[in-house]
Amino acid sequence: MSHPSSSSGPGRAHRHVVFRDRRLMEEQEVSRITAKAAEAETTDSGAASSASSSSSPSPTSLPKSPSSVSLDDFEILRVLGKGAYGKVFQARKTSGRDAGEVYALKSVSKARIGGSRTDVRHTRTERDVLVRVRHPFLVRVRYAFETSHRLYFAQVS
Repeated sequence: MSHPSSSSGPGRAHRHVVFRDRRLMEEQEVSRITAKAAEAETTDSGAASSASSSSSPSPTSLPKSPSSVSLDDFEILRVLGKGAYGKVFQARKTSGRDAGEVYALKSVSKARIGGSRTDVRHTRTERDVLVRVRHPFLVRVRYAFETSHRLYFAQVS
């Protein structure tokens, strides 16, 4: 006969509470970052509409390059991985000041995320976080651009 507390003992209940608390903290962090990004967008659009001569870049905006970056600026070397929303390629930049540098080029299908507002929000948050965060274990986004069917994130590999 099994012990009544073996399947739902105090350790198991504690793990559920810890998991729930950890998940709540992660959701709050994502909400906080999303709110800051939305606030920055509102501030930027408000600043753009006013006739102010000094405009500071948004903390989530990528550095502006003299010319816009497109898929034509990269040479695809190989596929690094495939996922539900797209692929990650190893690509070499062929033009610009950083020509020859190798990037991980993440390709996300707009059709896959376009059907869900949640997926759009998550993708936007992913971009904002990867642009802003500075941590040795996370790869920063150097370029972000789009085509008619896909979003691309170029990350230093």
